[in-house]
Amino acid sequence: IQLQYGDLVESADSDLQKCQKTIGNEGVKFLTKSLKAAQKCVNKRNKDESGADAAALCIGSVVAGSYVAPSDSKTSEKIAKAETKLGEKLALKCSDAALAMLDSCDDDVAGVTNCLTCSHREAFFSLLQTQYGGD
Repeated sequence: IQLQYGDLVESADSDLQKCQKTIGNEGVKFLTKSLKAAQKCVNKRNKDESGADAAALCIGSVVAGSYVAPSDSKTSEKIAKAETKLGEKLALKCSDAALAMLDSCDDDVAGVTNCLTCSHREAFFSLLQTQYGGD
């Protein structure tokens, strides 16, 4: 929440309010869509008893600061689509000027998209670890 909204500042500017709402809503959508895609993949892998590495197949990883998508193409596509949608919605509803006025994690569309993707991916990994175990 802190990364999405920062310190909340009251504003009568409706564009600023719409932008802030978009940041929150789209951040949650990215997280939940990514989580659902990975859960579906892990559950299928467990049901099929394939023995494949669930993390590599369904979740992905971070190597040298870069995200490595899961090897399952459907899961990877869903996560990539959720990330693209996050950036598109932010670009549609938030100007760089509006983002600079907010106390979010960066001050332009590209930066906020990257910041939210990174921070929400950390939550994604943590939630999946809590649900399924592993490192």
